[in-house]
Amino acid sequence: MRNPWISIACGLLAASAAPAETLMGSHVGSADPGTEGWTLDLAGVGATSGPLNDGGTPVWFVEDTSTEINSALWYRWQLAPDDLTTALSSGWRVRTELRAANSSGGGESQFFGFLTGSVAFQAHFRAETNGDLTVRLVEGFPPFSGPTYVVAGGALTYHSYELISDGISGTASLWIDGIETHTGYDGLAFGGTNGARFGCGTSGATGTVYVKSVDVWIADSVPVSVSPSFETAGWGELKARFK
Repeated sequence: MRNPWISIACGLLAASAAPAETLMGSHVGSADPGTEGWTLDLAGVGATSGPLNDGGTPVWFVEDTSTEINSALWYRWQLAPDDLTTALSSGWRVRTELRAANSSGGGESQFFGFLTGSVAFQAHFRAETNGDLTVRLVEGFPPFSGPTYVVAGGALTYHSYELISDGISGTASLWIDGIETHTGYDGLAFGGTNGARFGCGTSGATGTVYVKSVDVWIADSVPVSVSPSFETAGWGELKARFK
């Protein structure tokens, strides 16, 4: 006789393997983000952007060539009020594939992140001379402060980076290439606008970021911070129900 618990478990896994998130916005390849629904928030002197074929990879690049305070350029995907409420109660996730290069000066210019309207969760990047990439979860500036992680060869090749939050905890986790690298990141106080954003920010640094993709998700009903893998999230739900 077939074990009924196995049948129930298989049913739960099949149900929970379906994405519990809604894709709100995306950037793909060398498409102009402005044509995909992104808002160009700031285009300061010394910063440029455009399509590029980066050694066979179609991308949208953003370059900051000046250390002046207004030499910044970034794009933002704004959430509607109801969607923001859902994101802050059920969870949100921003995932990007990018390569950052040509960094100089102090701090880290290239970044991606998520704004709640009162807090900025942002990962900033700095290309090192040996080809590695430093990733900082910004908690203060200037000068930039917050925990840093090194991605070997990250200035030379593309990697995936994710910021994931269950919303209600008020913190986020950083995932690099599908591996949870940092938890409990509480961001930086930052009022005003909301939504995901990427580009180069105002700092004493310069740099270029080659953006292959950006996806913005909000949770439908369960926290997305369980895992960026829907299959893994299924196992997490199963364990929670039977513990």
